[in-house]
Amino acid sequence: MGTVSGVLKINNKEFSSGEIHLTSVDQGAGASANLTTGGAFQIDGKLPVGDYKVYITKPSLGDVPPSEDGNPELRQPLKDVPKKYQSEATTDKIVTVSEGSNTLDVELTP
Repeated sequence: MGTVSGVLKINNKEFSSGEIHLTSVDQGAGASANLTTGGAFQIDGKLPVGDYKVYITKPSLGDVPPSEDGNPELRQPLKDVPKKYQSEATTDKIVTVSEGSNTLDVELTP
């Protein structure tokens, strides 16, 4: 089992407006975390060792709906994320989780 934290960059720029997902390529396990300032993320708990697909979704807002006049980042939070990285089915980004502590610098490019 391994713990996972890191930084997400898109086209070499830190990206902090979404949620990162890691889904096991062959075990069905997975986890997600909100991206924070500077693109940082921390997966709660431990993941089984192995390869994981990485994709990005809109940020989890919990029970609070976005305001109508809204923050433009909330209306189009994924505008800078290449389409292929917005779904588990289309992503080609794979990271490896090893035993122990894993610090992953995830770089997505078009």
